[in-house]
Amino acid sequence: MASVFILDNDRDTREMLCAVYEISGVRSCVTAPSVEAMKGEENSVLNTNLAVLDMNLGPGQPSGTDAYRWLMDHHYQGKVVILTGHGISHPLVKDAARCGVPVLEKPVDIDTLMELLR
Repeated sequence: MASVFILDNDRDTREMLCAVYEISGVRSCVTAPSVEAMKGEENSVLNTNLAVLDMNLGPGQPSGTDAYRWLMDHHYQGKVVILTGHGISHPLVKDAARCGVPVLEKPVDIDTLMELLR
């Protein structure tokens, strides 16, 4: 079964997303609240099959797009998606679109989260 990486600065969101994926039978769920914390878990993160990245990780912090670039620079082999509460015209969302990473607007329903595992 798959393993999932969740990057979100909100603890409740990380826990909720992991719970949803664990109930569906994922092997493991790795989490981090920031890009720096993600880098500290490099081996675990790079061995997941799906990375779900929050776009906005807090004021003055690297974004989900920065995390995506780091994953690509480290030859991540899994699927990547960015979640955002911002509108499609937000500069961070436009930046992600230029990178070619799929962006899903929050709230995301459980069926969509499960589809990401396929």
